Amino acid sequence: LDTVYDMCIQRPVDWIKIDVDGAEGRVLDGAYRILHTHRPSLVVEFGISTMGFFGDHPRKFLKMLQSLGYRLYEYNHPTEYHDIDDFISRIPLDSALDIVCLPEGKHV
Repeated sequence: LDTVYDMCIQRPVDWIKIDVDGAEGRVLDGAYRILHTHRPSLVVEFGISTMGFFGDHPRKFLKMLQSLGYRLYEYNHPTEYHDIDDFISRIPLDSALDIVCLPEGKHV
């Protein structure tokens, strides 16, 4: 995403929708500069079962978001999750859950 931004977009990024069936960690890696510079809100379709296809783990992905200063919410649930294990336990193993990730300073 950082490369595409440099080549084509070059304007503020307010939000990003991520729906990549298990490659969420790779998207974060590729959007590192955008996430630090623009601090966009994220909506992520997050599935536990598909992350293994890319050798990733849900806990690693969620900790990466938290380390970038993002707060985690279920799409239809306004409560912030601080405990990653509690958050993971709410995600059905055979389906996905939309999550909202807000950077510090942005509110639901």
